[in-house]
Amino acid sequence: MNQTALLGPGGIVFLGLYILSLIIIGYLGRRARKENSLADFYLAGRGMGLLVLFLTLYATQYSGNTLVGFSARAYREGYHALVLVTLFCLRLLALSWYMRLNYTAYLKNKSQIVFKRKILLKH
Repeated sequence: MNQTALLGPGGIVFLGLYILSLIIIGYLGRRARKENSLADFYLAGRGMGLLVLFLTLYATQYSGNTLVGFSARAYREGYHALVLVTLFCLRLLALSWYMRLNYTAYLKNKSQIVFKRKILLKH
């Protein structure tokens, strides 16, 4: 029986660099934390921006669907089944952008209404 290595030298070096980069990212994340609590861990220090949240949702959705069901679906339906997740995430990004614009407009109008109400109450 012919015994061959699962990975060649290049694959082992690449895997080692990948693991090293994960360790460095973990170390930098540990140094950047605000406090040593479960709330800080689960809520990411309450400092996660919209882009990071979008990329997290995208990666979660894309990896789960790809692993579980999209390979068979892409085989049955073709290429357009592969881009469904990307289009779904773009739709979420557009929706969040639209909601942000409306919320800032709401806050601006709300402050103007409160200001006008204070002026009317003085007279």
